[in-house]
Amino acid sequence: MSTAQFFILLVYRLLCSCTILAISTALLSSGQNSYGHQSSSTMSQSRQLCSKLLSAHELHGDWVQGASDTQVGCPTWAQEIDCLDEGLAVPAAVKEKAHAEYSQVFQPHSCDLAPWDAAAFGQCVKGKRLIFIGDSTTRQQFQSLACLLGPVTAAAHGSAHWNSSSITDSKDYKMPGAFGRSVSKSFWGDMRLRGGASLHARIFGSYSGELLDDLMAELAPGEELVDSGLLERFGRDMTDLLRRLRTHPARILWRAYSPSHFGGELGAYVQEKPAQGRELEDQMECTPTEVGETWYDGFIKEYLRSCGPRCANISILPIFELSLGRHGSHLGPLQGRTAQSRHSSWDCRHFCSNVLHTWNTVLYNALCF
Repeated sequence: MSTAQFFILLVYRLLCSCTILAISTALLSSGQNSYGHQSSSTMSQSRQLCSKLLSAHELHGDWVQGASDTQVGCPTWAQEIDCLDEGLAVPAAVKEKAHAEYSQVFQPHSCDLAPWDAAAFGQCVKGKRLIFIGDSTTRQQFQSLACLLGPVTAAAHGSAHWNSSSITDSKDYKMPGAFGRSVSKSFWGDMRLRGGASLHARIFGSYSGELLDDLMAELAPGEELVDSGLLERFGRDMTDLLRRLRTHPARILWRAYSPSHFGGELGAYVQEKPAQGRELEDQMECTPTEVGETWYDGFIKEYLRSCGPRCANISILPIFELSLGRHGSHLGPLQGRTAQSRHSSWDCRHFCSNVLHTWNTVLYNALCF
């Protein structure tokens, strides 16, 4: 990897599902598990660490017993992802279900993930900037890092209001092909680690090339990028985005798509079926799916294949397969319609922190090993 000063993680869903991140990495040995989710006892003593995640495109495995219910403390603006929060007004049976979901860790089939280590991650990104740009799933991943990096964080802030000093705050950005609708700018976050690294989140709900360009100019990202990823609009937006990114002097990590579990073979939310969410709420569960919305990552893989050497700077951060089987770990079944929930419908899209922390463990392994 290069000695980049920046990493950008970018993710959009529906109209665009992608995330950008930029940073230099170092080969670090894993230390003590700082958040209690995957202990070293779950790792095979005879297998190698997962050191080629960015060339794999996929990461298959199983969720096995071996996790602890222990949680690191989250800042107030990130507590909504914690489905073990004692303040959640949910029945005892739901709390029991949450503990069962949190009592499992992801074990890849062919290698071992080094367990999360906040101090080692902080050292790995020392003196660098990580920039997250994307949709609500990107916000969740940033919130997860805010929780995981608590022991090494010097200052942190998250808000639904963008900073008024930003050139992008007052400017009206239109959604491409959406008949004059404006892009919703929904979250602004900043963190500074004790080792000198800084993390920044700029979250907006649909793709806008103009907004992306303005953010890139304002944040001045350098050499490393991470990015993730109806279909007609997605393809149009992603083609535009990838054309911009493949000429960027950054290393691009495309974070794979985050699966939903609203029912059916694909698990997709169908706007033409308004009763869909109510039915899931009555059942107090989300529905498992064997396939998931594979076309999003399929589009990206085919684009990279056809792009060839011109896209040599773009890799995929694989989180789709590990998330596909966690239909019970969404906010809907584990939080429901609580006073703390901001979600207006039964949520089988956004995950709880047990899955989000695993995404960031994969990110840690991809960047630092």
